[in-house]
Amino acid sequence: MQKFFLLTAVILWMINPSAVLAEESAKMDAAAAVKAAEVQPVQPVYEVVATSQRKITAYNSDSSQTDSTPCLTATDFNLCQHDVEDSIAANFLDFGTKVRIPEIFGDRVFVVRDRMSVRYPNRVDVWLKDRKQAVSFGVQVAKIEVVKEVASATN
Repeated sequence: MQKFFLLTAVILWMINPSAVLAEESAKMDAAAAVKAAEVQPVQPVYEVVATSQRKITAYNSDSSQTDSTPCLTATDFNLCQHDVEDSIAANFLDFGTKVRIPEIFGDRVFVVRDRMSVRYPNRVDVWLKDRKQAVSFGVQVAKIEVVKEVASATN
C-alpha cells in the first residue's frame, strides 16, 4: 500500500512537479500557522486597585547598594539569574504586589520582591541591570498604580 502511494507521488511529481511541491508547501504553511497560534503569548489584563504619589529611586545588584548577597532579594529571588527589570523594593507593600509606574515606565508591571532600609518606609526602589542607569535615575516623584490581574488576552 505504501509503495502504491509512493509510486503515485513520484508519477504525479514527474507529470507536474510544481503542483506536488505547492501541495507540500501548503501543508507546511498550515502546520506553521497552527504552531504559531499555539505559542501566541498571553498578555495579562490589569485593573488598578490603588494609586499614590511616591519617591522612586533605582538600584542594581552591587554590594555597595545592597547587602552581602546583592543578587538575592528579601524573598530569596535571584535578580541576576532572572535578569529582567521587573522587580522593586518597597516596605509599604506586601511581597508579590504588582505595581506600574506609568509616568516613567509606561505599562511595565513590577513585582515587589525586596525591601529597603527602614529609613525609607514610603519609597519605591526599582531594580535595574546597569549600575550607571541606576545611579543616573536619581530620585523622581511619580504616581504608582497597584494593580491586580483580572483577565488574559492574546496578542
